[in-house]
Amino acid sequence: CFWALATAASQGALSAAVKAFIECVRTGSGSPLEIQEIITASEITFGILESIRTNSSITLGDSR
Repeated sequence: CFWALATAASQGALSAAVKAFIECVRTGSGSPLEIQEIITASEITFGILESIRTNSSITLGDSR
């Protein structure tokens, strides 16, 4: 039941994000997302994939 609720919630958030993006394209307004949000989401996604690939936990963060 939890996963069904979590999936539904994420689908709702995704739907809202897609609608906001379409509105930006339609009106020519700025992006609804900050570039840092996009970078962070990408880092998390690649971290998840690496964790799955290696079957181990990983640490995310600024390694500079």
